[in-house]
Amino acid sequence: MRTTLVLSAAVLALCAGTATARDNVIHMMTMPTTARGTAEIEMGEIDSAIRKSLSAANSAWPTYRAAAFANLCIGYAKQGEYATALEYCDKSVAEERSTWIALINRGAVHYLLGNYTSSVTDLQRALELRGGVMEARNNLARAERSYASLGGNQNLAENPAK
Repeated sequence: MRTTLVLSAAVLALCAGTATARDNVIHMMTMPTTARGTAEIEMGEIDSAIRKSLSAANSAWPTYRAAAFANLCIGYAKQGEYATALEYCDKSVAEERSTWIALINRGAVHYLLGNYTSSVTDLQRALELRGGVMEARNNLARAERSYASLGGNQNLAENPAK
């Protein structure tokens, strides 16, 4: 079962101006698998999810590795450890079976880092692979608005928020 996790942009100090409550979220997704750590991510038990997912990341089964990497991406992002989250997002993207979900998650982490052009690129690719995914569409709209608010300046957009 696919579950959507929502990171509050207000809590992460990424909101600006007159954004509505619906606009103040960035979505990430767990993978539909029984990999260790997935249930904990869905229940908000992040420390436990990270421990179990680190163990599952050593699995010989690519599907479980991909899900573990996705869980680690989400877990570290929820803890505000975006650089570490991005490392696991990259590993999840590298697993062929996980591409569109992994791209949504990596796009979300790029957004949280302030890398809006990378976020837009990942989210557009996710939609090419699996059109109509609401989380990707919503995240893409948010990343495009953020990028536009910077005047479309790529150098500003690619400097990670601190």
